Amino acid sequence: MKRISVEIKSIKKNYSLVESLLYKANEEFLMPESEFCNVMIAASEIIMNAMVHGNRESGEKKIRVTVEYDKDVMKIKILDEGSWLKHVKDLNPKLPKI
Repeated sequence: MKRISVEIKSIKKNYSLVESLLYKANEEFLMPESEFCNVMIAASEIIMNAMVHGNRESGEKKIRVTVEYDKDVMKIKILDEGSWLKHVKDLNPKLPKI
């Protein structure tokens, strides 16, 4: 499986670096254009969410995008530096009994 990645500061204009990464991966993966367009839309939404909500639009915080692919599968991983885990510990993970 091949892996390529980019790390960007949480500034919206930096999204073009992620687009370039995705296009580079798809040059080898060869996803049909209509499907690739949907992937680009989804990636854009997730990255903008990471910038605005995860990193609170702090240009000091970064987002790492990693694309892993082979001839059959493409995986896109997006990681921000947000602090959402601090809030998860307050949730009750127990499911109600049926």
